[in-house]
Amino acid sequence: LGELSADYEAEPTNITTVKNMANVLEKMEDFDQALGFYNYALTLNPGDVAMQRKIELLTDKVRDLQIAAIEADIEGRPDAPDIEERRAELAEIKRQRGMKAVEEAKQRVDRNPTDKAYRFDLGQAYFNCGMFGEAIPELQQARTNPNLRIKALLMLGKCFEKKNMNDLAINAFSDAAKDMPAMDNIKKELLYELAMVYEKVGKRDEYLECLKEIYNFDYGFIE
Repeated sequence: LGELSADYEAEPTNITTVKNMANVLEKMEDFDQALGFYNYALTLNPGDVAMQRKIELLTDKVRDLQIAAIEADIEGRPDAPDIEERRAELAEIKRQRGMKAVEEAKQRVDRNPTDKAYRFDLGQAYFNCGMFGEAIPELQQARTNPNLRIKALLMLGKCFEKKNMNDLAINAFSDAAKDMPAMDNIKKELLYELAMVYEKVGKRDEYLECLKEIYNFDYGFIE
């Protein structure tokens, strides 16, 4: 860092030096300063999409650390006089984080509207904020990508279920499960979600069949 600092002082607009400074500071877990240098590097090369994504990911990491610290504080002193204020603070930080994630995902979609991975990220960001109606069209586009189809259908089914569109939820979960011959954790989750919707709409036999299929492979999954 000392060597890089000297290089930076001599030539502060050298983008390679600026990036190296940011990288070293990140490795030292000085995330605030690292973000400052990454953002400065982006001003030197505004079209650097990889740098934009790097900044977004590191910002998310900083937010996650902040949330984890508050959660640990709440868990460690549940009877503290300011515990309700801390819980409210945590809820607000999570809300802001969710809305920021939506904003960033929107920007990526605006830059690359045909990229289905970015559509999935936006759908997921909407889903995490409880914006299920907004998530649905993004996930419907994402499911056309073979590599994203299962994950998109799983989340799409959850969105439909949250909006009480149960027939569409059943279709999404069923289509995804049919595409998965092997019984892995994702298929177990799909079958479980499908079972819950069947139970919700009073289809008891279908509900039990889904659970039996899971039990045949992993009795402890539902426990």
